[in-house]
Parts: sequence; structure tokens; C-alpha cells
Amino acid sequence: MLGEAEQEATTPPMWQRLSGWHRRLAVVGVAALLMFVVFVALTVRWFLAPSSASPDRVDAVVVLAGGEGERRERALALMDEGVADTLVVSVGNKRWSDWPRLAPLCDEPQSFAVICVEAVPDTTAGEAATVATLGAERNWTSIALVTSEVHLHRATVRFDACFAGEVEPVGASAGVSVRNLVHEWLGTIEAQVLDRGC
Repeated sequence: MLGEAEQEATTPPMWQRLSGWHRRLAVVGVAALLMFVVFVALTVRWFLAPSSASPDRVDAVVVLAGGEGERRERALALMDEGVADTLVVSVGNKRWSDWPRLAPLCDEPQSFAVICVEAVPDTTAGEAATVATLGAERNWTSIALVTSEVHLHRATVRFDACFAGEVEPVGASAGVSVRNLVHEWLGTIEAQVLDRGC
């Protein structure tokens, strides 16, 4: 009869005792767990706590359409700090809920230059192409890009693909919903995989 130590030495490790089907199931389970961890980490990094710049000086501050007023407030704070002499306002063809907040910037005199643009198409990609064209016409080499934090990563990807100069992303704090996250994930996949051009 084998001693206890000899028995342990001859017993194969648990992994080897699993049948082929169980091994495959274990591999799939570990892979799924790793994918979930990566998904959560990217969601936090890209959409919940993205890296936001604190620009000293740029050629223009660009505020994107959308949001609930947080983008406008952050852009105006940058203008008050003297980050730029020009504010570019994407009006989103005036259908966004924040248009009443943005309209005074376009309709009333300001202490800085204001350029209001209507992107065609009315998408983040359209905004990036419109601002890139404007920047090329005016020889801009840097912009501060202001949008909601949840939208910051995708917007930066789009603007980096279009604008020839430096893009400094500036996030504006706002509430985040599951719908926002799904929208941003799908948009990011499109911007980084399916449609990477400007």
C-alpha cells in the first residue's frame, strides 16, 4: 500500500484530471473573465475617468454640440482663463437640448471671437472634419477640445484623425447612463476599427 506522500506524488494535478470537454470549458471561462476585466478597465479609462488636459494656450477652444450645459460652462471657463482668443461653437444644427445655452454665444457680442459652425453631417466625425477645415484655413496648430467626459475619448480619436495640429482634450463632468456607455462603445469601435479616416 502506498504511503500518503507517495500517493500525492502519483496523483496528477487537477488540470490534468479534467476531461477534454471540461478543459475547454475552463479555458473559455478564464478567457471570458479576462475579456470582462479588460472591458471594465477600458470603460473606466475611456468613458468614466478619461485623461483630461489643462491647456495653457491654444489657437482655439472648440466646444462640441450636445450635453446639458456642462460643455458650454467648461469652454467658457477656459476662455476666462485666457487659454485662447477664439471660441468655436458646434451648434449641432440647433436641434440639441443645449442649443438655448449655446445660442447666446453665437448671437450676442462676447469679449472674445466666436465662430459658430454647423457640422455636416451632424456627427462627431462631421464636427472633426468641419473644425479641421476651419483650422487649416486659419493656420491653427493647436486646439482645446471640450466635450462631456463620457464622449471625450471618441471625440479625441475623431479629431486626431482630422486636425493636423495638436488636440488637447478637456472633459466636462456630466452624468453617465448605460445608454451613453453603449453609444460611446459602438462609436469608438466605429472610429477605431471600421472608419478610421477623417
